[in-house]
Amino acid sequence: MPKKASWRQIRASNLYGTVKESPEVEIANLKSLLDDSEKRVEFVENQVSNLRQKLREKEEEVEDLTRKLNSKTEEFTCFRSISHAAIEEARRCQKIKDEKILEEKIEGLKMEIRGLVESSPSRGSTLKPYDLLTSKKSRKDRCERVVEAIEGLVGAKNLDRFLTDFVHFIAASEKFSFALALSPWDSFFCTIRWKLSNKFIKEFKDYLNSKLGFDVFSSRQEIDKIRKNHAPLDDYNINIETTTRCTRKGFEAKVPMAVVSAKNVKNLVERRFQSLQNNSRLQFEYDDEVALGFGGDKGADVTKLCIVFQNIASPNNPHGILLVGYYTGDDNYANLKSKMRTVFEQVNNIKSIKYIVDGVEVEKNVKILPIGDCKIISAMFNHAGQSSLSPCFRCKATWSTHGINKAVIGSFPFENAGPIRSLNDLTSDGDPLLLVEPENAAPPGVHTILGVCQAYVVDWLIATANRDDFGEQDLPQDLKKQNALYKNVKKEEKQSETAVTALKIPMLLFCRPNPSSQKFWLGKEEGSGTNPPCSASLCIAHHGKKSNFKDQEVFHCVQCNKSVHGVCAMLFTVDEHSDISNYSAKCIDCRIAPGMSLIQLQQHLEQRKQELKEKIVEDESLLEDIQEERNELQDLLKNSSGATRQALENVLVNIGCDYRVWFQELNGNQARTLLRIENIDKIVAVFPKSNELCIMANVMKDLAFIMSQADNSTKTDEEIDKIQAVLDRFCDNLRKVQPSSGVLPKLHLLTAHLVPFLRDHRSWGKVTEQGIEALHPIFNSLNLRFAAVRDPLLRASLTVQMMTNFNVIHDVGESWNISK
Repeated sequence: MPKKASWRQIRASNLYGTVKESPEVEIANLKSLLDDSEKRVEFVENQVSNLRQKLREKEEEVEDLTRKLNSKTEEFTCFRSISHAAIEEARRCQKIKDEKILEEKIEGLKMEIRGLVESSPSRGSTLKPYDLLTSKKSRKDRCERVVEAIEGLVGAKNLDRFLTDFVHFIAASEKFSFALALSPWDSFFCTIRWKLSNKFIKEFKDYLNSKLGFDVFSSRQEIDKIRKNHAPLDDYNINIETTTRCTRKGFEAKVPMAVVSAKNVKNLVERRFQSLQNNSRLQFEYDDEVALGFGGDKGADVTKLCIVFQNIASPNNPHGILLVGYYTGDDNYANLKSKMRTVFEQVNNIKSIKYIVDGVEVEKNVKILPIGDCKIISAMFNHAGQSSLSPCFRCKATWSTHGINKAVIGSFPFENAGPIRSLNDLTSDGDPLLLVEPENAAPPGVHTILGVCQAYVVDWLIATANRDDFGEQDLPQDLKKQNALYKNVKKEEKQSETAVTALKIPMLLFCRPNPSSQKFWLGKEEGSGTNPPCSASLCIAHHGKKSNFKDQEVFHCVQCNKSVHGVCAMLFTVDEHSDISNYSAKCIDCRIAPGMSLIQLQQHLEQRKQELKEKIVEDESLLEDIQEERNELQDLLKNSSGATRQALENVLVNIGCDYRVWFQELNGNQARTLLRIENIDKIVAVFPKSNELCIMANVMKDLAFIMSQADNSTKTDEEIDKIQAVLDRFCDNLRKVQPSSGVLPKLHLLTAHLVPFLRDHRSWGKVTEQGIEALHPIFNSLNLRFAAVRDPLLRASLTVQMMTNFNVIHDVGESWNISK
């Protein structure tokens, strides 16, 4: 029987296409395959039966486990309920505990917050910003609160040390403006501005370190370094000249004096302009021209030449004035020419200056304006001066300021200018030092106003008060004439006293042992006197005591040539003794009668004695009258005994214008105060009302307006026209009230030349002599400071150094926040 094929073989044959077998074989194979399948089915059924049995067992196990699970679930559910209840209870207890702890913490925090609030600067309220606190008390309270807060942070024991460290920390930090020490520039500024010496700086630094623990100044080396950077010694020539000075006791002493002059004036001006430009101090208003005021003045025996810069905000600030020379001596033409000629030549050659603006070099034309009082302006122009017949340095008007031909306000047209002087006129008439047109010289503001105010206001007020107090007798209207009257009366008094004394001297001879008595002659033998006898027939000097006639001079009679004592010739008076001095005296024998007897001599002596007595009585009576007049004038003019004069002086004292101070002349501030409207009314109220007084009040008010225009403002045409109108009214009123007063050159300059100058230059007070006047006390203080320096060259060097340092701090501006 053929072998049956397995189902795998059958399948493989189907798949791989084996060669088909016979049907029998194929059937056999299928039967075999079916048997195998049945066996497998049986096997599978057995397996399924076993699996079902196991499944039932597993299901039973599952049921058992399910029961157990349900039981455990119930137990877990019960446990969870218990646990939840326990947890909730625990949470409730913990919450209660936490709330209690929290409440305690909150209470503690509240207490701490209350403490912090109390210790804080604000005390828990909204504070006003510190910059809005206006009172000192409120700022102090804020500071005390902050200190209390700091004390809470660092403790009371460390508070002082912390605050000290804190202040130094703030001072050293760049975040804050507060500082405990000055910068080197600020230290230099202080030493110059307040004239602090090196000795003072050293001692003061030691004192600050000992008292404060720190020093506010920079080191002296740093200060000296800045000072050396501005050393001017290479810019000036310093020559020593020996001058002769007379002491109060009349001794002459040779004293070395310095003559200081700038080497290069133009270079100094350009450097100053560059410094002013760098610090934004230059100002150009109505033109682009540089205006330099050049002039000088004498103060405390020292004449100074200076340059004033008009193109800055405060031209007349003495610290900004450039010193170009000084010497000891008068400010006349001769001294200026001999000592300062080189300075004038340099100034004359300044036509333009150059300096840098925003990195670009600019060149500007220069205009020179002569400044100073009338005397030095005349000296610079080589003008004859204010005592000449042509006293105005701007024009050729002629008039006399003194003497019997003196021009008076009532008749002389002082408000009219004469032909204007030109530089050609000056050079043709002489050798001017300053080659500038005279019309560029302004009427000196300070001196003009003060001179006019003193001569035509103060003196008039005093003279009017004196006239009111003098009574019925007339006094001159002019105060100068009143003082001249007083001097003449004093002179007459002196002459009268001399005459009375001259008459009383001969009377002394008659008060001695009387030579007219018999006893004088018979009491002694001839020749018993101690004086040698003369050739007179009766020698009085020989018979009298030497002590009574010791000073009698002997003369030779021009007629008989006898040697005779003056007393023996009966020559007693000054006039009679003058004959002896002139060698024309005669003896008594030749003059009266020869051979006079004793009785005749006695009679002649008695007659002479009576004549002398009568003459003495007459002259003494005249002297008493003169003395009475002198005492009255002295009380009135010098002692201010009159009621009106005293009332006037009281008003002047109350308003701060006591004319008796400063050599009986007002200064600028006093004149400004005097001419205030309210003070004019007070002064006018002193006098009885009159039309003359009303006119004088208007004169004072107009002068007050004119004085107010002497500022550094730029004047418009309308303002200049108003000034002209006020000057016209001032002249008319002054002519009405003081027609007999003399015409001062200052009055002419004010009324005739102020307005033309304003129309040309637009300002009267920008550049004036006022700054130079203010320079005198600064210069005097430097002389006093360096008085102990015996070397005149070193003393002059120190003075020039300080003046240059003043210029430096002026050019940067006197600011307390300067940073250089």
